[in-house]
Amino acid sequence: MKRSLSIALGALMLSYTPVSAQMPEDGMLIFERYDGVSMPHFQEYFQLLKEKYEGTDATGWGVYVASPREAYRLSAVPEGGMQGVLDVRRERNQGFIEFTDRERELWGMSWAQRRQMVFSNAPDLSMVPDDFGYDHVYNNPYTQVVIALVKPSEIETFENAVLRLQELDNQVGNDQGAMFRAYRGDFGTPAPAYLFINHAQSMADMASKVGRWNMARMPIMTEWQEAWDSMTGATRRIEVFTNQRVNELSHRGSN
Repeated sequence: MKRSLSIALGALMLSYTPVSAQMPEDGMLIFERYDGVSMPHFQEYFQLLKEKYEGTDATGWGVYVASPREAYRLSAVPEGGMQGVLDVRRERNQGFIEFTDRERELWGMSWAQRRQMVFSNAPDLSMVPDDFGYDHVYNNPYTQVVIALVKPSEIETFENAVLRLQELDNQVGNDQGAMFRAYRGDFGTPAPAYLFINHAQSMADMASKVGRWNMARMPIMTEWQEAWDSMTGATRRIEVFTNQRVNELSHRGSN
């Protein structure tokens, strides 16, 4: 499900508007990647978790599937910074301690490897609707994800280039229909790292948006390409992939 780098990243570099109300500056995101997934066991495990936590105030999560062997869980921690992340970990560790032998066995069969990273909200680099919330994520389950590893000496160059791309897109009206979240790498990430998540209703909806945005950029393409080259030149590596949120395995929680 890999996508063209220029198309995927271009879909993310849209309209700059501060969104601190929708993405608090002290908010965090726990980003878990599962490799070597056994999908039947994985689905059973998260269905079990969802039923176990249904009706509680436990922190919510979204399950995303990139392929039959690769999946993700994203958990928003809306406040408390790293302390909020530690509270979520304690909450989940306690839940694991209370697992039955069968539940522990299922956990062990669901994936081969799990990696966890923590990102902090970057509202200054994000663009979401004024009323952005759970329903937007639920109703736009198709996502493009970009993880950019930036050269330590080029952080300012990278962020300025991102903002310049968004400024140019604003000039041609490409803020319409944009819905993406930006994060800066924190604990467990190969710093400096940035995470961008762009939402759409489906693959076809995403393709339609990208097509409109690219057509609108034609009058500003020279300036846009210069900013693009500046941004990509500031990175060490860029990973791009798409996935699909599985609402049936996700838990709304208290956040």
